[in-house]
Amino acid sequence: MERIYATANGFIEQSDKQHCYFLHFNNTSYQIAPCALIALKAKLHSYKLDEILLGDEELGLEIIPVCNRDRFLILEFHELIELKELINGTFVMLELNSIMAFANG
Repeated sequence: MERIYATANGFIEQSDKQHCYFLHFNNTSYQIAPCALIALKAKLHSYKLDEILLGDEELGLEIIPVCNRDRFLILEFHELIELKELINGTFVMLELNSIMAFANG
């Protein structure tokens, strides 16, 4: 498996053999299909962090479905920020790898 991107509390690996990704976050691992990773990115993108932070309500827990809603992440605000960074960084690295493969190929 190849590690794609990492943060302080998590990382994502790509398994070419199993045609999937593995999200390791807060000491828990999730096997994720490529389409589920894209769906997770879209779900995280829908969270407007500035609105949550500046809103009148207390910062609470966010529940995020993973792997076709088979499992869930229950995150505090700072964990949500880190997960969003992890997923965004992963897609940047995947795009970079794609560009490099195209240039070398």
